[in-house]
Amino acid sequence: MKFDDALDQLPVEKKARRLKVIWPLIEAKLAEGVSHAAVLELLNRNGFDLTEGTYKNYLHRFRWQRGAPSSFRNEAQETLERMRRRVERYPEAMALRRETAEHPFANLKHRILGNGRFLLRGINGAGAERALAVLAYNFRRALNLLGAAAFRQRLAIQRA
Repeated sequence: MKFDDALDQLPVEKKARRLKVIWPLIEAKLAEGVSHAAVLELLNRNGFDLTEGTYKNYLHRFRWQRGAPSSFRNEAQETLERMRRRVERYPEAMALRRETAEHPFANLKHRILGNGRFLLRGINGAGAERALAVLAYNFRRALNLLGAAAFRQRLAIQRA
């Protein structure tokens, strides 16, 4: 017996390899309308011992290797797809967003909060700290845009 033939006769021990051998049959049954739960139950009765999560991982991996889409989608997948298409259609909008919307967040995180973490714990403490950080950012931004004299003048309390 040649070495290649002997190698082909060796028993397949790994679960992933055994599953990959019968995967075309599984895909055919799924295409006919058999549910994933029924396939999983049949696999478990025949010694595969798979959890639902492991089954989904194998499904995703085998389909990804084939270049086919996975049937298990994120619940927000349609929204993410719409956003991706919009960004592809209008790349200049993403550049504008980076220039305008992300700048304040970077400033808040690195300059005002220091290391990017809240010092206070809990939702109320973190919310208060965030509110003060945003107020400080807005004051600094107004000071830079208006200049010190105009900023002081606008902050002055009007007496009746």
